Amino acid sequence: MPVKDPVAPPLNQPTVHRLTNGLTIVAEQLPVDAVNLNLWFNIGSAVEDDDINGMAHFLEHMMFKGTERLKSGEFEQIVEQRGAVANAATSQDYTHYHITMAPQDFETLTPLQMDIVLQPSISDEAFERERSVILEEIRRADDSPGRQSFFRAMAIACPDMPYARPVLGTPDTVRALRADQMRQFHKTWYHPAAMTAVAVGNLPVEQLIETVADSVPDGLLVKGADDADSMPPHYGLPPVSSAASKPFTDIIRCETTDPARAAPRPSAAAAAATRRSRPCAAWSRTRAGRAAP
Repeated sequence: MPVKDPVAPPLNQPTVHRLTNGLTIVAEQLPVDAVNLNLWFNIGSAVEDDDINGMAHFLEHMMFKGTERLKSGEFEQIVEQRGAVANAATSQDYTHYHITMAPQDFETLTPLQMDIVLQPSISDEAFERERSVILEEIRRADDSPGRQSFFRAMAIACPDMPYARPVLGTPDTVRALRADQMRQFHKTWYHPAAMTAVAVGNLPVEQLIETVADSVPDGLLVKGADDADSMPPHYGLPPVSSAASKPFTDIIRCETTDPARAAPRPSAAAAAATRRSRPCAAWSRTRAGRAAP
């Protein structure tokens, strides 16, 4: 009789658990000497109004600026002291916050991770300090050919959708944002029903789920994720349009030029001649000093 090949077990067998407050927990034990906790929120730049473009990404930065429990920078300090690594990212449809740690630190760091994303202070002073950081990040993005190509491609592919806007926002929209707007934005979108917590590593699944569930701060919105009427109001923010973009019927070719690089660059000979005819200020001062009696 022919011998049948054994059926290989699936590589991943996660357990999905839904809490009564709407939080979804995905957990799996893996034979690695680490645990990763990744908190995913189904909110990104696509939910923003044009006037507050960049708010979701700006808020991601502000999560690390302190809570009632933690001072600004204290979370990062605790993470580094334990040899863990934490970071975050924002896209059009999601924002996520992740931390990789040793298994023995999971019960200590998970409540702190929950605290910074669900109960940030968002003080006016910290907000104003961080605004300059966001503007510098936009300047760096504007100087990246890869990012500029992506922005232009999205504008062509999704002209009538929020995906045409940059996730970082524009300098004008970021300069116009206010801290009270951000606090309301957080209140609207950041709640357990909008979050999926993924915990993977070398701890029992039951312990992973229990630790995440016990780490949700008390007093937050306790709603069922399947109950549309229980979700918080949008506070004037327009919902994301479900209408699909018009299908492409023709090949679209578009050529754009970066205004900052539109002017022709001088030749090497012309640049050298300019340098010879205009000595630097330090050299001029030195020559003048030597000529003086």
